[in-house]
Amino acid sequence: RLVAIFPSQQEIQLSSKYRGNPEDLDPAERFFNLIATQLPTPNARLQAALMITEFSQKLESVRESVKRMQRGCLAIRESRPLRTVLKAVLKLGNFMNTGKSGYVYGFKLSTLPMLVSIRSAYDKKLSLLGYIVTHLQKEKP
Repeated sequence: RLVAIFPSQQEIQLSSKYRGNPEDLDPAERFFNLIATQLPTPNARLQAALMITEFSQKLESVRESVKRMQRGCLAIRESRPLRTVLKAVLKLGNFMNTGKSGYVYGFKLSTLPMLVSIRSAYDKKLSLLGYIVTHLQKEKP
């Protein structure tokens, strides 16, 4: 990349102090001197030129990412099996909390990982998630 080989601000300042004939310099030093003496704000101009050339490509990449996110959100919203599982989780949560916190109309998605860690008192191998899955498979095969 051109930006990677572009002279640093310190190199440009050193080169701008040179008062001799630019033809006496080697090609790299002549390049630095040209940038230091002929281009106002050379680094900013180079960055702007680079942004202009890469903008379309970056914009298309962002558009593709947004489209993937939209398709993913739509798939989640329209998923009947996911809706069935979430309803079962809500019903079971309301059943387990009867008399404690009353009936709730929803829950935070951050509580879902707890379904794996809550275990049966009778069978330590069975998690709450396992129970819900087994129940749903019997109810709706």
